[in-house]
Amino acid sequence: AIKIRANTVINPYYVGILTAGTSSLEVSGNTVRMRKVNNSNYGIQIQSHDATSSANDMLVINNNRILDANYMGLYIYNTKANANRRGEVFNNAVSIGYQTPDCYGMYVYGTTSTSFYHNTVLNNQIGTSNSAGALYFTSNTGARLRNNHFVVSKVGTMGTPAYLSGNSFTSNAEFNYNNFYRPDTTGNFVYLNSWFSGTAFKGSLGYNVNSMVIDPKFVSDTLLKTFNGCIN
Repeated sequence: AIKIRANTVINPYYVGILTAGTSSLEVSGNTVRMRKVNNSNYGIQIQSHDATSSANDMLVINNNRILDANYMGLYIYNTKANANRRGEVFNNAVSIGYQTPDCYGMYVYGTTSTSFYHNTVLNNQIGTSNSAGALYFTSNTGARLRNNHFVVSKVGTMGTPAYLSGNSFTSNAEFNYNNFYRPDTTGNFVYLNSWFSGTAFKGSLGYNVNSMVIDPKFVSDTLLKTFNGCIN
């Protein structure tokens, strides 16, 4: 397995960590702080991963901290996890948005058999597109998405906490217990195959029965620990 662990990557121009064409991969415990001069940079980019050849193959993206990415914080594209050893995207903290209005905290496309638990994603830009924001999650199969914070923080932004389209989940219970927050909860708040307001998305399509819309009150834009005792 390729293991990229416990690195500090400071001031990269285009991408902090990039992998492609892997079969067994762990990216964990890294801190990436991007250079604030490139409008199209990526914090961590994982693409074209296939862990289906061997029972021991894995996909693990855990405990990474991504700061100052301007286009995409955590980008996961076309990855296949082993059905007997699900992919793990756990406990990552992503803060994005200092210049480009329409940026993505986590952009996830075309994954299989992967679980996304306990991630915290902040988009702190005033977006002009309602498909950009904290989470963009499309064409994923056998997914699990639980106990995450997806936040767009600026008043007046058109960005969405979450845009999800064309996904399948292992069960209704495995897309639940998330916190989606934007100051304005009216209108096009989250997209779950269609648009919902902040008061209407709970229970839609059988998902998110226990999800929340609460300001986590992060310590800062770069220290994503919450001061809100209601969600500790």
